[in-house]
Amino acid sequence: MATSHPSQQGNISKASNEKDEEQGNPQKASEKNKELFSTLPKGEGWWAEHLFHYQGFWLSNRALGGLLLIQDNFKPQPSDIFLATTPKSGTTWLKAFLFSIVNQSRYDFNSHPLLNTPPRDIFPFLDFYFHQNKPIYDIESLPSPRSFSSHLPYNLFPKFITVFMSQTKLSFN
Repeated sequence: MATSHPSQQGNISKASNEKDEEQGNPQKASEKNKELFSTLPKGEGWWAEHLFHYQGFWLSNRALGGLLLIQDNFKPQPSDIFLATTPKSGTTWLKAFLFSIVNQSRYDFNSHPLLNTPPRDIFPFLDFYFHQNKPIYDIESLPSPRSFSSHLPYNLFPKFITVFMSQTKLSFN
């Protein structure tokens, strides 16, 4: 069984300026999680150099790092939209479809964002968002409703998100 991450045992209080510096920073999180990664069972993957066995699932370094950042930093909002799918199941099409439905009255055909912006940029993967060197406050500044996607299994999301998801717009494919 995987070793639990400190965020699963409760929040560790830090000075607020220290937390602001670390919050959503992939480099600092990577250093912090190296110890956890070294304790997890490791296997070889066909699409990633190594896969780590964490809470019953095999995850890439990037996916596990993103998950740990979500557990430590993400705060859902009532208007958030989550799309959770398995890889290669039509995620890009579903992102475009959901974005179009939610924003049908906001844009006319000639000015629709999907004409110039790919769905992956409009509806980002929450677990990989941080690995693009984007700090957590970028997520908090996204316009409402914020749309996120993930290939992570539902039961890997932190309890505060899954409870919240049961009260918000949620689509699992």
